[in-house]
Amino acid sequence: MQMIYFMKIFHFLFIFSFSIQANSQNLIEEGNKWNIVIYPTFSPNTESYSIKIGDELFINDTSYNKVLISNDSLNSEWYSNHQYIRQSSDANQVYLKSSDNPEILLYNFNLQIGDEFVIDDQCTLKVIEIDTIKLSDQIPRKRIKLNFKDNPTWGEQIWIKGIGSEFGMISHFMFCSFDYSEKLLCFYSNEELLYPENPSTCFITYINDVKNENSITIKPNPSSYLLDIEIKNFKLDQVKIYNLLGQIIGSTEIKDQSIQIDATKFPKGYYIIGFYKNGQYILSKGFIKN
Repeated sequence: MQMIYFMKIFHFLFIFSFSIQANSQNLIEEGNKWNIVIYPTFSPNTESYSIKIGDELFINDTSYNKVLISNDSLNSEWYSNHQYIRQSSDANQVYLKSSDNPEILLYNFNLQIGDEFVIDDQCTLKVIEIDTIKLSDQIPRKRIKLNFKDNPTWGEQIWIKGIGSEFGMISHFMFCSFDYSEKLLCFYSNEELLYPENPSTCFITYINDVKNENSITIKPNPSSYLLDIEIKNFKLDQVKIYNLLGQIIGSTEIKDQSIQIDATKFPKGYYIIGFYKNGQYILSKGFIKN
């Protein structure tokens, strides 16, 4: 009788432990937060932002969660970027939907060594290594290392199940782009830092960036129509507008210290405006099309 009792206790603890490990593998989990830095390839200027999982909603009878964005280190205000995310029941596949566009496969943790993951016609990733990693919660997670198939020396990208890419949770598709890139600084679960173990910082704002930030204003933000951009204290000659997949969706020359951008042609979502001078990146700012 006593043996049966202990067997039941053991069975319960096993199921409980398995449930905790399974939940920890969920990328889409309330309380998950990513702090990400946008850094240009040829400039030291940087800008950070945060992403968290928002409320559940249904689109065409399919369950998604909102993707929310915050641009300050205190996360005092969160905005919807009109992107929605869902995962398969085993959390191995993660899908992203932007506004009314068809959803795309953001991650596939069923990949094996040698498998390929197509981002677009210009960028295919290839799995070169698979192992496991333990975070501060000591729960093992699958880790996949990929490279740029057509140019293996370009660099490597790492996916961690339940976290996503080290190049940003929803913007790692920019891996094949050279104009700018992103990197995951810190990942939190219910305010507990899980990755990396000893980060040097979890939100980056350099003094130069603060100066530059104050020199460029974008109003209104969020916006549904026209964006008014005013530039003070220094000369710039071009802006490029990127979506969160790293694709350039617009560009214009700067002839005066103030310009307007017609946002009506962009789908709802979060965008990055890159500011350039003589072809060199200077800094970037984000805006939301609602």
